[in-house]
Amino acid sequence: MIWLLAFSVVASLLGSLRYKAPAAIAGSAFVVVAGIGLGLAWWQLLVCVITLQLSYFAMALLINSAR
Repeated sequence: MIWLLAFSVVASLLGSLRYKAPAAIAGSAFVVVAGIGLGLAWWQLLVCVITLQLSYFAMALLINSAR
């Protein structure tokens, strides 16, 4: 199950690079490190990372549509 979390983190980081969002990379890394430190389960970390990435994706869409 750890490979699923690792895949999710790598995929979200690659997606962040695609949209030129360094804050999303730092945010994902912080969520994973903090979650591991707090003893969260892998699926809780996965939900946190996916939620964070979706919020950055939504912000990027809003910013691009405003231009």
